[in-house]
Amino acid sequence: MSRHANIKSQLDTRLDQLKAIGESKVKARAAYQQSCKSRGEKCNTSKSPLIHSLDSITGYRQTYKEFSSWLRENRSEVYLSKDLKLLDKEICYDYLNYRQDNNISAWVISKDQSALNKVLDLDLNKREGCLRERRQEDITRSRLPRKMDTRYNPKNYEKQIDIAKGFGLRRECVCGGNYAIKESSLFIRDSVIYCSIIGKGGKYREAPCLDKYKEIMLERYNIPEHSSLTKSEFVINYRSSVDDPLFDKYTNLIDNHAFRAEYAKDLYSQLVIEKDAKDLPMQTYYKGYYEDCVGDVSRALGHDRLNVVVDSYFK
Repeated sequence: MSRHANIKSQLDTRLDQLKAIGESKVKARAAYQQSCKSRGEKCNTSKSPLIHSLDSITGYRQTYKEFSSWLRENRSEVYLSKDLKLLDKEICYDYLNYRQDNNISAWVISKDQSALNKVLDLDLNKREGCLRERRQEDITRSRLPRKMDTRYNPKNYEKQIDIAKGFGLRRECVCGGNYAIKESSLFIRDSVIYCSIIGKGGKYREAPCLDKYKEIMLERYNIPEHSSLTKSEFVINYRSSVDDPLFDKYTNLIDNHAFRAEYAKDLYSQLVIEKDAKDLPMQTYYKGYYEDCVGDVSRALGHDRLNVVVDSYFK
């Protein structure tokens, strides 16, 4: 592999090395199981390490093309490095959630996940990545008019939208995820309302509520005061609480990613105003923004990269 090959070319080359069109899938699966057994490793008995379908190869190539374009726009440092070792779970889950937030079907996202797993061997999965499962009822004929083609009525989702905007939550944290928000997920610390979240990749965080949504949250929900929790404490509380998730519907027509971008900008402005009022120093800049405030926004969103906030949310 030339050291100058770009990310897409490297992914395509790995894919070419796995092509086994016309070869026996049964034999390939048996060889894989024997290899795992000899190394003392567990294996998926239904898995073949090779690709036996031309349709799969075509679909995977499309994934690598779209993934590379997304990297170029949102992870430029990784894209320019041309180093596949930097393509870790966090980056891949970011991409898959980006696709999900932009209303790409669960079927296509499953294909994207399989394509990334095949060449990167990351063991990406729906549960860990907070991704929706494929459902038979989601299959539609793309050329026929559908009920979902009509615009949704925001009044039918007013509370869901306020939660999404107030805390910058991903779609699955609003509704449908393993730890979708409950009333017991909310708490107050030092006069700030927080929402306890386990997001993609299984990362726990406590997202602060924007000041402009604080009164709404206090009117609607019974929010206790307590200190921060560890991830294990939150999981125990969540599973033992008698209250159900707040919401059982949240249409895919809602542009939830736009709400997160709005939250990021509003939280940054709020933090700058607060620090100015306290006369706290903010001399360090990152791409024209106060670095410490960008860092706070990044953590609130569930990221640990400043460039993601500036390049994907502030623009």
